[in-house]
Amino acid sequence: MSALLKTNMETPEIEAGFLTGSQDGLDGDSLSGDTAAVKRALVESFQVKRASLRAKSDGAFLSLWDMGGHTSFQASHNVFLSSHGVYLLVFRLTDFLKDKLETDRLKKWIRLIGTFSSGELNAPRIKQHDPPLIFVGTFLDELKRTTLDYDKRVQAMQSNIAKFPELSAHKFVRFCTADNSLGNDDTELEVLRGFIIEAAVHQDQWDREIPARWVKLEMDLLEARKKGTRILKFAEVIEMNKRSVAPLPDEDEMKLALE
Repeated sequence: MSALLKTNMETPEIEAGFLTGSQDGLDGDSLSGDTAAVKRALVESFQVKRASLRAKSDGAFLSLWDMGGHTSFQASHNVFLSSHGVYLLVFRLTDFLKDKLETDRLKKWIRLIGTFSSGELNAPRIKQHDPPLIFVGTFLDELKRTTLDYDKRVQAMQSNIAKFPELSAHKFVRFCTADNSLGNDDTELEVLRGFIIEAAVHQDQWDREIPARWVKLEMDLLEARKKGTRILKFAEVIEMNKRSVAPLPDEDEMKLALE
């Protein structure tokens, strides 16, 4: 699942039709040779220009990933876990009260995030701390039905989690609840949204400047995904880069851009 937050910015050149290559006699299906190459270069250059302008805007790109807490998903964790993110650790409130294993599971996730966000597995950091964590206790409605002093129980759970020794390296830790019943006013979700926005600036790569030449490689990868490609070998990415109108100079920079 993914979401995109962005501002609506379009350059005059794109609005005038340059994005489709329809200007200055470049339109048509019979293009070949140098003319086709020029058209392709123009189209790609304006695409990069548009993406660069959007990157400088106040918008932000946001991807949401559901890691899956089941054992069968553990083999994929090292692909998605890194220091570049805000992590939501979701658990059922009533399970936390009844099952000690729920505490162990939360601690295990904290250790996993710490392991895969280590300096050895990531690019150099701007902010020297582990990524932000937000604990989300779900099914608050269920707890309300079964417990009279549910608010005290929630506070006790929050206090318990805050004492986890695994959290010592994390400077941004928040706790909230979620009501899963139909017809609620989504107040808890608004609180969660606020925490995510607050946490964004605490990511270790926030405010990191990246070369504009990386944009073209990213656009080529997104285009491949639109065409149905799900997985690419690094060798295939190297060939893609070689065909680009703005190729990255070496494999080391490609790896840094992909990271």
